[in-house]
Amino acid sequence: MKAKAYEDLLLINALSALLMLLVVFVPDSPLRTALGIPFVLFFPGYTLICALFLGKRDLDGVEGLALNIGLSLAVVPLISLALNYTPFSIRLGLTLVSLPLFSLSMSILPACRRRKLPDEARFAPLLSMKMPKWRSMNRAEKLMWAGLIACIFVAGGLTAYFAPMPRVGERFTEFYVPGAGGKIGDYPTNLTLEESGTVTLGL
Repeated sequence: MKAKAYEDLLLINALSALLMLLVVFVPDSPLRTALGIPFVLFFPGYTLICALFLGKRDLDGVEGLALNIGLSLAVVPLISLALNYTPFSIRLGLTLVSLPLFSLSMSILPACRRRKLPDEARFAPLLSMKMPKWRSMNRAEKLMWAGLIACIFVAGGLTAYFAPMPRVGERFTEFYVPGAGGKIGDYPTNLTLEESGTVTLGL
């Protein structure tokens, strides 16, 4: 297998591994935020597109980029929803493992299938995508590109804005009425005249 048959997929998985190392060893690094945005908005959809589309004629660069981000925005919540029903629930460590595993599993199939195609016929969006000239695009394509770029900037700006903020713990007022022994239940419910009973209120 030639290197260029899978070097885009290798780059995606290498960057995912780098992000995992940064989160574990250098959690406050700005590079973590820079890699975190494509980790969520780009990598899952890219590997899924490569698994679904094999030849260059199946999808062009503009459609591939838009579909890439759309699939990423669909895949990540579905993976999070699946994690929520596991005994471990949604946690940072589990998310850091599940998303790279998804990208890796989606990378194996296209990396193997590309060997059967000549170099010029292989679909590798990260390597073959070229930015079209603005003047040559029609109105619909211009609107699509403008919206796509705006979404990327908004997502990046929100991530850069909220990432440095300190996490605030839960703020609430707790009220409870424990029974005998400080446990729920065994409350005094039947008292006769002049009989004393104890009720504990916690705030």
